[in-house]
Amino acid sequence: MINLLSSGKTCAADLITHHYKLEEINEAFKTARDRTRAIKVILDME
Repeated sequence: MINLLSSGKTCAADLITHHYKLEEINEAFKTARDRTRAIKVILDME
């Protein structure tokens, strides 16, 4: 993955599969544990 990112063949943002608000923290963790649904889960702290 490091080689793909450093070569520019992929972008880190392309790996983010889910975004959650802080109020949805329980769902965010549930999704993050499910490796069949998620690659990277972002928790927005704003």
